[in-house]
Amino acid sequence: MIILKRTSGYADNLRAYKVLLDGVEIGSIGDGETKQFHASPGKHVLQLKISWCKSNSASFEITGDPVSFECGSNSALKAAFSAFFKTQDYMWLRISSDKTGD
Repeated sequence: MIILKRTSGYADNLRAYKVLLDGVEIGSIGDGETKQFHASPGKHVLQLKISWCKSNSASFEITGDPVSFECGSNSALKAAFSAFFKTQDYMWLRISSDKTGD
């Protein structure tokens, strides 16, 4: 199981991020939400997408315990720059040490 927590922020607060597992869309997550997604045991890559922009990708392995992630948008200035010049840096994604996503 994957637990994904999106921080609440000004940029994109009305838009959901698409959640990609191994390049396949498995759902979406809105501003301030925490969601759970099922994934089979093994190695995976998680990434987020909105319009033509993506987050960094996070490689991980599911061995039985849930894997928790946090995500959010970068500052408004950095997001505006990234939307045009560095589309993989528009938002961030990282593995969380918190197993519950809280």
